[in-house]
Amino acid sequence: ISSEIHSLLGNSFHKIVSNEPGLSLGLLPLSNDNVIWYLQVDRSRHGNTTFLSEELIQFTHQKLAVLNHPWVFEISQKICKPIHLWDGKKMNHFNILAEGKYFLFGDAAHAFLPFTSQGANAALEDVDCFLDLIDQNLSLSEMKYKYEKNRLPVIHQIAEEGLTYAETFCNTPGIEFIDKAPSIWKKES
Repeated sequence: ISSEIHSLLGNSFHKIVSNEPGLSLGLLPLSNDNVIWYLQVDRSRHGNTTFLSEELIQFTHQKLAVLNHPWVFEISQKICKPIHLWDGKKMNHFNILAEGKYFLFGDAAHAFLPFTSQGANAALEDVDCFLDLIDQNLSLSEMKYKYEKNRLPVIHQIAEEGLTYAETFCNTPGIEFIDKAPSIWKKES
């Protein structure tokens, strides 16, 4: 990506949302003029593609063109292989976070939809909670009970928020979606 666009992105995550429900682009600038980007597509509204690289690149070009944004145009010119299709899936909530002397943290304990942007935060909170319990010199069974009591309600809430955001994304036009989104997604003026 050009240095000019990279400097416009600054150090912030940006989300470009289409006026058509169910289509957006996320941009995260890195320190070396590179950008991590992803395209979110509600396939029930915007069609489907295969995991084959050439078809996926063509599909991505078509969807980026709909966004009609100068940053998007430059990114679409630089799509390279490998390109990956991640197929989001709703997963059931976990209700057990520990068994015997084994405790689960991060994605092993909770698989959130990306709409929450909370995976890393929740992983750090898991570890923080666990370390607090270690400091209390509890038995394993007490640690398990307290760890699950503390973390499960939070994990379930974040997972439900992800489902809510996904539903909103799929059914709300761009500007209305941004108005309903968490503050991290708010449009910059």
